[in-house]
Amino acid sequence: MKGFILLIGGILFLLLSILALAGDVSVRGHWRDSDHDGIKDKYVDHYHRSSPNKSLRDNYGYPGNFNPNTRDFSTGNPETYERSQKHNNSLRW
Repeated sequence: MKGFILLIGGILFLLLSILALAGDVSVRGHWRDSDHDGIKDKYVDHYHRSSPNKSLRDNYGYPGNFNPNTRDFSTGNPETYERSQKHNNSLRW
């Protein structure tokens, strides 16, 4: 009986850990340099995004996906979205 309770407890812990990691991430408001002149001139208000990972298809902005924060489906062409995201990521260092 004690082993059974430990097993159930371990399974619950594992499931809750997975759910916690699968959620969205809150991003604090911040200033950014919109024209790359070294001066932070645009304020970006706080927002929520999907947890970062290597997949593009589970992002809220991926065409056809539902964003629970805006309660709307993202529109657009999946091929164009993937191409633009891969290009943007290649510009980062």
